[in-house]
Amino acid sequence: MTSRCVCRAKPRASAVIIGYSDPKEAKADKVAGDRATNGVKYLGEKGIDASRVKTRTGSGQAGAEQNRHIDVIWVPEGATY
Repeated sequence: MTSRCVCRAKPRASAVIIGYSDPKEAKADKVAGDRATNGVKYLGEKGIDASRVKTRTGSGQAGAEQNRHIDVIWVPEGATY
């Protein structure tokens, strides 16, 4: 992740972490939420205040393993996502 660079260069930027899951996974929404939460924890370990990070969940095409991931979207100060 490039969290260190964006965080230091733009200290008022925020982030949205979207956790994805395969709809065929057991408890897909919970799994996607857990992935997003783990992303927040990771950024916290890197020194990014959790109040700057929001989470969302998403799902992809059933049976596709590439759906098991997170996206981190950096949002500039004053912008919304």
